[in-house]
Amino acid sequence: MDELERMIAEWKIQYGEDNIYDLTPQLEGDDWAEFKNTRIICRKPARRDLSRLAKGLTGDSLTALQNLVYDCLLYPSREVIDRMLAVKPGLVISLGNALQDLAGITTDFLPRKL
Repeated sequence: MDELERMIAEWKIQYGEDNIYDLTPQLEGDDWAEFKNTRIICRKPARRDLSRLAKGLTGDSLTALQNLVYDCLLYPSREVIDRMLAVKPGLVISLGNALQDLAGITTDFLPRKL
C-alpha cells in the first residue's frame, strides 16, 4: 500500500467510510502538464462547512467556494491547489460545485400540489 492509500484508509476511519472522495479533474492541455497525475482527495462537507459557505456567499462567492474547498481538502496541499488555480482560476468553482453535490445542495425536488 502506498503512502496516499494509507492516508486515505486513515481518513476513512477519522471521517467515516462514506465521506472520503476523489475529485480528480479531467485535465487536458499543455498548461496542465505539472498536474497530470495529481489526485484531489476531499472529505464530504459537514454542516459547519455549509454554514460557512452560506455566510460567505453573501459577500465574495469565489472566496466562499475557495474556503469550502480548503476546509474539505485532504490531499494535496493548499499550495498545490493554489498553483492549479493560478493556471485555471475557475477550477475553484468546479471543485466547490462538486463538494456541494456531495452535500446534497444540488438535489432536485419535484414539487406537486396535493
